Amino acid sequence: MGFSCLLALLILQNLKLLICQQSIDSDKRLLKKIFWILSVCRNVIVVVCASIVAYTWGSTPPFHLTGFVESGLPDVTIPNFCLENRWVNETVTEVETLTFFQTLSKLGFGPSMVALVAILQNVAISKAYGSGQRIDGNQEMLSLGVASIFGGFISAQPVSASFSRSALNDASGVRSQFSGFFTGTIVIISLSALTPTFYYIPKATLAAVIISAVIVLVDFRIIPKMWRINKKDTLTYGATFLSSLLISMEIGIGVGLGVSIFVFLYGFLTAKLIPEFKTDEIEPTIQYIILRPPSGLQFPEVDTLRKYVNHYSLKYSDTHPVIVIDCLKWQEFDFTGVAAVSSILQAAQRNRTSIILLHCSEKLRGALKTSGLSELELLRIICANELSLNQLVRKNSTEITSLIC
Repeated sequence: MGFSCLLALLILQNLKLLICQQSIDSDKRLLKKIFWILSVCRNVIVVVCASIVAYTWGSTPPFHLTGFVESGLPDVTIPNFCLENRWVNETVTEVETLTFFQTLSKLGFGPSMVALVAILQNVAISKAYGSGQRIDGNQEMLSLGVASIFGGFISAQPVSASFSRSALNDASGVRSQFSGFFTGTIVIISLSALTPTFYYIPKATLAAVIISAVIVLVDFRIIPKMWRINKKDTLTYGATFLSSLLISMEIGIGVGLGVSIFVFLYGFLTAKLIPEFKTDEIEPTIQYIILRPPSGLQFPEVDTLRKYVNHYSLKYSDTHPVIVIDCLKWQEFDFTGVAAVSSILQAAQRNRTSIILLHCSEKLRGALKTSGLSELELLRIICANELSLNQLVRKNSTEITSLIC
């Protein structure tokens, strides 16, 4: 049943592609319209036909049915924040009403994880179907929160987006959020009057509808391109896809988030600073090294900067007594990064090396002063632009040479 329904859905889905390739003339307009209607209504057609087959089969069909679905709408009441704790004592079922704080203790981190997964899934779906549009995360969280608050008055489950429902809407030709109004209306009518017919819907048919809608999201053609552009993205893609496929969508999103953070931090921890060996144009005997960090001065980058500065100050202190650090990319920094600069300056001084901060902004200068460096020390190490760099390099190089002597 499942494979038959899936095959029928794929055939009806491709009818729309078939008619788009045909030339449009007056003789084929009627056929084009019929094919378009069949393609758009394919889900309804397959579900109705499968239900009729299940109904005519008798009481023991060879596939599982949806079964009894309770009819009616829930009552509108004040949300109940106290759970009932049930347990069996010998042959008697005991019921205890927990207090609000006992309920929170019993639920633990469950509600927080549900909210986190709902937000991540909502943003991910918005990006998948946003066609490159800007996604406002605050708006997504606000809409989820308001919907969940009002849903609590009718005993609804926490509101969340769904990849399968979104794919189903997209496959059905939905183009605006107003489709939710029609979906809600149909759900209310169905719960009120049509629940007896749900009994005969095969579960395999519902699975085929979801698979045919979601299958278009799986695009394996981007994997070779992703591998050639950035192999780390391929790792994140593969971990997220396999976790979602083999475990669950929620676990897959969490695994993808964790792998992305790991790859992000790993890039900082393994970054390389390629030294540029320079010679003073006026005094060729004065040589120095320029290091250009590729990103900001924050916690993940600190160890890499310290490692390379210490390495070059020890290895080239005799021939290149000055190391210039280009701070052009240091637009953002944290306390750890600023404190690390102070410790790097002290370590370099012990190694008989002078440090110069090129393109140091006023914001970074103020942070270094707050960390404990005096104004005199800042004047010795800070260079605003490359025009005055050679003069400061010569001055610091002379001081280091005099100390060595």
